[in-house]
Amino acid sequence: MDFPLPTCLACPAYLLFEARYAVKQNGVLMKPGERYCLFKKRAVRFRSNDPKSLPPSWCPKRKSPCEVRVYGFKSTEDWYLHEMLCRDLGKEIQPEGWRYYVYSEFPLDMTPRKFWELQKVESLCRLLPSIVSEHWVIEIDDGLKPVYFYKKKNCLEVLQHFDAECAKKNEYEITEDDI
Repeated sequence: MDFPLPTCLACPAYLLFEARYAVKQNGVLMKPGERYCLFKKRAVRFRSNDPKSLPPSWCPKRKSPCEVRVYGFKSTEDWYLHEMLCRDLGKEIQPEGWRYYVYSEFPLDMTPRKFWELQKVESLCRLLPSIVSEHWVIEIDDGLKPVYFYKKKNCLEVLQHFDAECAKKNEYEITEDDI
């Protein structure tokens, strides 16, 4: 699996200084043709050996360790509906953020790519300090671009999209079945 890498060119904090003359701006003397990161108060100049489009190792957005969020169903009704749709359609359906809530959050000392490689040979219970049930979603956020994994019966699948913002607003709903 090849994870799409974010680029500095798409970041609003990236600046290619194109003025004709050097100008003192954002706490540094900016020179024509130089690249700068404006994420913090004081601009940081890209070095000549930094990647041309990928974020450098010093990127201030990068999180180390990565943040992990495990999303579970927000109610037994949402779980049951999802299970019945999968069964009736005869296939796995994509998870929808409005059905989930943040079950747990914790730091993880591995990138999404490293996690993907290790999960092929290790069980999830050895890799993560949290329960991950079938049809739950795992988010690994390195600060640059979060990656979402969907837990199927016998494997994980990388999701192209998951509405995590919606899921983060939800809370677990206690129903009569839970009592």
